Amino acid sequence: MRAKTVGKEIVTMFVNNLPDNIHWIWLTTIFQRFGYIVDVFIPRNRSKTGKRFGFVRFTSFEEAKKAVLCLNGVWLVDHKIDANIARFAQRNSFWRKRKVPEAKAEVGTRVTERTETNSNNPECEKLFHYEEESYMGEINNETLHWLSRTVVGVSKCFTKSNVISEQFKMEGVFGLNVRKLSVKQFLINFDNTEMFEGMKNDE
Repeated sequence: MRAKTVGKEIVTMFVNNLPDNIHWIWLTTIFQRFGYIVDVFIPRNRSKTGKRFGFVRFTSFEEAKKAVLCLNGVWLVDHKIDANIARFAQRNSFWRKRKVPEAKAEVGTRVTERTETNSNNPECEKLFHYEEESYMGEINNETLHWLSRTVVGVSKCFTKSNVISEQFKMEGVFGLNVRKLSVKQFLINFDNTEMFEGMKNDE
C-alpha cells in the first residue's frame, strides 16, 4: 500500500513471523488503531529463517511506540508476531530499493525489549530502549481483547463481505463484523469472546 506523507518524520515498524495468508489490508486494519499509517508493505520474499515479514510506517514515533508495546508478542491466527521499530542503513532505503526488481532490503538492528515485571501479568509494563532514550508504557488490553476475537476467513469463490454476513445470519449467528481483506479473504471480528469460542467449538 502506498500513500502520501503528511510532512512529518516517518517511523518504520518491522513486523516478523506473519501468517502466510495475511494481506496488507489486514495489517492496516490492526495497526491503524494506534495512529496515522503512511503505508504498509509485505515483501514476497521471506527472512533467512523462512518467516514472512512486513513493514508498517507511521508519521509519529509515539504512535509507532504504542503499537510496539501493544502488539509485540501477540498471536495473530497461529503465529506469534515480533513487532519492533526498524532501523535502516539509509533513511527509507527499503522503500527506495523495492522499486528495483532484484534489490534486497537491508534491515539493521531492531529495538530491544525486555519485561520489567512478571510477563504473565497482562497489566505488566514494558521498558524498551531506542537509541539513547527509554520509554515506558502499558499493554493495551482492549486491543489484545479485540485481536483475540478476530479470525481470517477464506471463501472458496469471489464474494462480498455483506454476503458473508448474511450467510452467518442464515445459520443463526449474529453479532459479528466482516471486513474484506482480499479477493477471497475476510477479517471476521466477533462481538464477544463467548461467541468466538462457541464458533471454534462448533468446528
